[in-house]
Amino acid sequence: MTEEGCMAIECRTLQAQDVRDVFLPNVISGWNGETEANTKFYVHADDFVESIPLMAIYDRWGELIFTFENGEPNNPDHGWDGTFNGADVEQGVYVYFIDLEFVGGDREIFTGSITVTR
Repeated sequence: MTEEGCMAIECRTLQAQDVRDVFLPNVISGWNGETEANTKFYVHADDFVESIPLMAIYDRWGELIFTFENGEPNNPDHGWDGTFNGADVEQGVYVYFIDLEFVGGDREIFTGSITVTR
């Protein structure tokens, strides 16, 4: 109650926000004979990512060198191994375009670069 005898009411609106964890490594390297870590570029994500409608990799001149459709996250077989036409690509920087679909139908585009080392 206020000093004037009025009742004070306060309303608050709370919204829940889903945190969607997506990790896209920015370096891949050739297999060194001891470990196969970081030999493929693929989407690492939590359970909120349902599918990968499109993943595309381009060289520095904009040439499409890899594409994969209807992939799933956390699956190295649905990623890029640093090759083009069956041969290792040159060491350097490549760019990616990834369309992700989340549970519930939301979609988000991710772009960035990957450095390939040998």
